[in-house]
Amino acid sequence: MLSLHFRLGPYPQRLEALNSARAVYAALSGDSDPSPLLEVYSRIEVWLPQLVDAEQVDLLSNLWMILSAAARNGGVPLEKVRVQERLTALLAHLDKLAADDKRPNNALHARAPGRTASG
Repeated sequence: MLSLHFRLGPYPQRLEALNSARAVYAALSGDSDPSPLLEVYSRIEVWLPQLVDAEQVDLLSNLWMILSAAARNGGVPLEKVRVQERLTALLAHLDKLAADDKRPNNALHARAPGRTASG
């Protein structure tokens, strides 16, 4: 997740990345409320249309998997997580990257088997 932020922009976004990483760590530490993951994901997902590297989309997909698992386990309200809507957006963006014949390695990475699991 940190590399997603560092590749995307200037210093303020890097600070946001650190705060986001702290929120994710806190949410995964067992005793903490996982709902901050929802805010972290919401902040990052607005960049999805700008992501041109499949690796960056994979990082967001990893965060989606954590968030969807937290929702299925009752840690955050399922209706707020919008699991299927977000999965659809991720997969559509990966399909777009997979169709880019000007970047064959990136397209191959976007088509890789085992990419984001279904919700």
